[in-house]
Amino acid sequence: MVRNTQYATEEDIFDADLKVPSKLNFGGNLHFTVNKSGNRYFHFRYSLHGKSLMLQIGKYPDMSLAEAKKRAAVLQAKVVNDRQESREASITINC
Repeated sequence: MVRNTQYATEEDIFDADLKVPSKLNFGGNLHFTVNKSGNRYFHFRYSLHGKSLMLQIGKYPDMSLAEAKKRAAVLQAKVVNDRQESREASITINC
């Protein structure tokens, strides 16, 4: 089954209503949230060791969407590396 997901664009950030808490998905585990007080943040969502985690990586407009995407890519690479190291360690311990 193919998922047809439409990811948010930079234009959607500008259109985000500051009075209504909301979330946008930019793909690649990068999310954008507007909280109750109207503050806008970029978050990186990931899972590690079976736990779903979310890391705040910047506040908009202090951080641009392009910079947030770069940071998310770096964080994704670290998560993949940590998962690989964890698998290798469990194989070593179990042998």
